[in-house]
Amino acid sequence: MNAAAVEHYGYSREQFLEMTVLDIRAPEDWDEVRAAIAERDNAAGRLRRHIKADGTKIEVSVYTRSLAFAGRDAVLVAAIDVTARKMVEDELRRTRESCTPSSTTCPRSSP
Repeated sequence: MNAAAVEHYGYSREQFLEMTVLDIRAPEDWDEVRAAIAERDNAAGRLRRHIKADGTKIEVSVYTRSLAFAGRDAVLVAAIDVTARKMVEDELRRTRESCTPSSTTCPRSSP
């Protein structure tokens, strides 16, 4: 974990060091997490739900790579918060679905 993760998630460095990956995941996701760990699954942009220290749920795109570090098995993880992007994409999808060619309430694209 790095300073950016500490700031973004709201856990102290000490808290992070005491946590497991399950601590930032919702209980309904635990079986999926355990399966991915058992398979040593290297994720490349998979969407996952994480929980920040204040209880806020966020959606992250996760990239992982198994490796050896200091003679021990380890996993390098990069998690990118895509919550805001996903909200905008969902709103755009809903807007497009509600629009019809004859609709007068749909936003018009600029030329």
